Amino acid sequence: MVISERDNATSRFEKCCLHDLMRELCMSKAKEENFLSPSAHPQSLSVSQRFFTHDPYTLDVEREINNSKVRSLVVVQKVVLPNSWMFARNWKLSSIIFTRLQLLRILHVYKAEFEGRKLPDSIGKLIHLRYLNIEAAGVSHLPASLRNLKLLIYLNLNVNNSFTFVPNVLMEMIGLRYLILPETMNMKTKLELSQLVKLETSENFSTVLQFRGSPWYGQIEDPCGLGRLENLTVDYYGAKGRQEWIILDFNNLRELSLSIKIMLSAQLQFPSRITRLSLEFCSLVEDPMPVLEKLSQLKFVTLGSHSFLGRRMVCSAGGFPQLQKLELFGLVELEEWIIEEGSMPVLHTLQIDGCKKLNKLPDGLQLITSLKKLTLRVMGNQWNERLSEGGEDYYKVQHIPSVSV
Repeated sequence: MVISERDNATSRFEKCCLHDLMRELCMSKAKEENFLSPSAHPQSLSVSQRFFTHDPYTLDVEREINNSKVRSLVVVQKVVLPNSWMFARNWKLSSIIFTRLQLLRILHVYKAEFEGRKLPDSIGKLIHLRYLNIEAAGVSHLPASLRNLKLLIYLNLNVNNSFTFVPNVLMEMIGLRYLILPETMNMKTKLELSQLVKLETSENFSTVLQFRGSPWYGQIEDPCGLGRLENLTVDYYGAKGRQEWIILDFNNLRELSLSIKIMLSAQLQFPSRITRLSLEFCSLVEDPMPVLEKLSQLKFVTLGSHSFLGRRMVCSAGGFPQLQKLELFGLVELEEWIIEEGSMPVLHTLQIDGCKKLNKLPDGLQLITSLKKLTLRVMGNQWNERLSEGGEDYYKVQHIPSVSV
């Protein structure tokens, strides 16, 4: 009845979908009970415990939701064109929902906007909440009453505002497993997360601990107690001046994405179990491969824009024993790439994009017999001829079933 899919990097079940027959049965039953479109039958709202709408601009909570026993309120926006949700305008949401619907377990209000751009203190009355999502909401200030939401499992605070104030109360949500913080937080924000012992995924992890005039200084340390953290994303754009960043032992971390300046040395210790790694804007001067290829569990690696500023990169024999996919994006200074025999023995996908100074593919590419797909982008028209049959580099790629330029 339910088809599940595992994530290639973590081997955990990440997605599921209904079998077609089961989906049709569910849709039919939902229509009978007005589950998907309650506004079509206002009478049903007095008994329905779930409210869903994809037209927030006409939503009137005070008029439309009269049942105080509503458990689920989900407001999304209809997508007409691809990525059109990015340009949708905010919509007004009355704070009355927090006083009227105190039995809510699920609250999802994408791009909502509250009076004064402040999330009302009364949200603290929703003590039964397990899921709270205010992504892209027009909010600049979050209240301390959030500490009352002790049963939360999922919390998305990635609101649409520069320098959002987040009170230091999240540590009291000891059941949290999924946490997304605002991309930019107020200077006064300093969060303690050490008590979130069940946390598995954290995005937009705070990197700014203090401001010392100019430049910025920051440090990432392993907060004691985050032993179950498996997915961590750290972004810090627009930084200037000298920065030193440290990652300490997140023992169970599987996926790590860094968009900050770092130093690849003894001061930077990647977790040994990591399977997926993405680096961007790291401004590395030294070749990162000697460090990364020793991470024996790595399956997916992305070196993004300005992650590496050097001219030469070497993948040595025996390195990356489990690497399946490698992406090189925007390494604008890279001129020479060497792949030694025995490196990346199970690699099946390679993508190179925007590496404009890389004038030839490494000879060692022909030794990776597992390679199934090669994609080259923004590297000049001459590559079509060089990689075509009879071309000077054809011998390097002739064993690859799919080559796209």
